Amino acid sequence: MINFLKKIPKFIRDSFFILLITLLTGFLLYYFSGSGFSFKETSPGESDKKEVPVISIDETKSVLDHGNVLFVDSRSKNYYEKSHIKNAVNIPADSHLDYSFDFLSDYPDKTVKIIVYCDGKTCDSSHITAGFLKDLGYVDVNILINGWSLWKENHLPVFSTEN
Repeated sequence: MINFLKKIPKFIRDSFFILLITLLTGFLLYYFSGSGFSFKETSPGESDKKEVPVISIDETKSVLDHGNVLFVDSRSKNYYEKSHIKNAVNIPADSHLDYSFDFLSDYPDKTVKIIVYCDGKTCDSSHITAGFLKDLGYVDVNILINGWSLWKENHLPVFSTEN
């Protein structure tokens, strides 16, 4: 075995041992960190669904009438530009990192009530964006399921470039 190792160039042997030591160290640190390993596959935003409360359209109307609320549209920029909840901010779920710096600058109050919406009963965009906002430190983040459709059905204020 030792003769075999001597035939391998030194830089390859050294690289292999450095990689092996790094992997072992990482494994041991992670194993003893208390969080353990999880091999369960999760879809983007799946864990956020459990942590972010869902708000009904009636609760949303009440908040709109009685308090300060910030609406966040998690649909794509194209849909947002065509029409959205009046005064809503766009943070598309597929590119929320591009919007984070401006959002943090424009809304430094982490206690503001935020209602995130997309469209469709099975739309996960709002869950992804809401989880992202929670990760940024915002504490009062809520999701309005099927928000855009519900909003229009209830004839609430919208911005639209369409007639």
